[in-house]
Amino acid sequence: MIQLGGHKLGIEKQLDKSFRFHYLPLGEPEEVVTAEETLLSNDNLKLKYRSSIFILGLDSYVFLMPNLIKKLPSNRIIYSQNENLTVDLVELLQKKCAEPIKFEEAHTIINEIFFGGQYGLRLDFEKIDISPLLKNQIEQFGRGEINIKDVNLVSQVQAISWRMTISLNANSLFEFWPEYELKGKGKVIFKLYIIDAVSYIPIKTYEIFNKKTPEPFLFKTGENRTILYVAAFLQGSIEKFSIREIHIRKSRAKHGNFMVNSSMIADRKHCNGQLAVYFDSGDFKPPLNVYFSGWRTAEGFEGAGIMNQVGGGGVPHLLIADERLKGGAFYIGSREFEAEVVSTISKYLKYLGFSKDQLVLSGISMGTTAALYYSSMLSPKAVIVGKPLVNLGTIAANERIDRPYGFPTSLDLLLLNEKTTSYDAQQHFNERFWSTFRKGKFKNTMFAIAYMKQDDYDSTAFDELFKFLKNKYPYSKITYKGLVGRHNDNTVGIVNWFMRQFENIMEEGFDRRSSNIE
Repeated sequence: MIQLGGHKLGIEKQLDKSFRFHYLPLGEPEEVVTAEETLLSNDNLKLKYRSSIFILGLDSYVFLMPNLIKKLPSNRIIYSQNENLTVDLVELLQKKCAEPIKFEEAHTIINEIFFGGQYGLRLDFEKIDISPLLKNQIEQFGRGEINIKDVNLVSQVQAISWRMTISLNANSLFEFWPEYELKGKGKVIFKLYIIDAVSYIPIKTYEIFNKKTPEPFLFKTGENRTILYVAAFLQGSIEKFSIREIHIRKSRAKHGNFMVNSSMIADRKHCNGQLAVYFDSGDFKPPLNVYFSGWRTAEGFEGAGIMNQVGGGGVPHLLIADERLKGGAFYIGSREFEAEVVSTISKYLKYLGFSKDQLVLSGISMGTTAALYYSSMLSPKAVIVGKPLVNLGTIAANERIDRPYGFPTSLDLLLLNEKTTSYDAQQHFNERFWSTFRKGKFKNTMFAIAYMKQDDYDSTAFDELFKFLKNKYPYSKITYKGLVGRHNDNTVGIVNWFMRQFENIMEEGFDRRSSNIE
């Protein structure tokens, strides 16, 4: 945490121990020079400060340094709501998603909103207990979904409970997000039991009835570490109750969850499964880089480090992560859900004043599916992918012989989308990607593709992509590299090549040169 100028805030002792407070005075010309030398390298913010929080002191000289403010990280700037600002400065701070606050509340706001790290988890699907009363009404699709069908319950029945308890930090705000669908005239009640981890005394029980609002349910832990236990109760006439993942995430209240000002896209047609979205406006100069996270059991974003480095740093970027299933559901969903992904990217392009030829889509492994799939709807300047996965039915089929027990989520994905794992279902699921991709307009789109030559997930993905693009767009630019090995044998090599292509496109297409930033 770095305060730039103004009267030094005496908040060090009130901040969480994870914060380190630094004060850079800007009262004298030499102090301004020292601050710039400390923070900048090659006219860009040094990499080690890109995750820092910046406090702009009251009446600080920094407000006469708009070029420095532009270089500070978006979503990580605080200033006094009593500051007397020009119209241009107000606009600049809004673009950087800076937060005006009461300085006397600074330590509280910093602790509650700007804490480090991403925390979120799914309740273990393998540790679900279902009431014996309902054993004849259960239908299960792998570890992706459980359905309870055609029951009439006069009183509340604890239908589902999770045989696991979660230990949560003290004095913290969390959010509860269930993926479920309810049909019929009955109701579902999720109960959250909060237990003191020291005394094991129950503190509070929260009841959440038929939650269909777009906002998560928020709850706060007590003075000690807390144990959380979750159960779902049903009552009344239930035609069908479907449950998928239950998510518990550390919350930043009105400022998102995983990262400050992150947001969510929910698939209302499919149990409210979500994608997480994080936008960094950077220096407001093209391009907008979009990075789709790969499959990961840890909730939250990946790729922030990559996006903070390419092009010398400061390039506007959008991180998107799929939070469904055990580690992601390959970014596909209902028509409305996919349209919202496209409209979200388009919204930020418009916000920055950019055109589609100033857009770059990227991803590795599962993220490649999204980058390629949505490129057909957005016609970007470039698509950069590593280890492409496009034949989703084939990926599931390979779980049987080529990759036994290697990626069972592929079977869950097939089941949820096709309701069966038959050969015909596999082929139909493959068409989910291709029927959309073939409609794309890629005349002015450059593709950079790194692939594994013995890929045990989707061995024909690169060949099919290359053949299609060259047949339909013979003059299109495709840069590619094949590495020896299976899908996960050389991720380091894939990432290194991926980064080089990003740097090439940043320099050749947008005159952004990389630099070694300390």
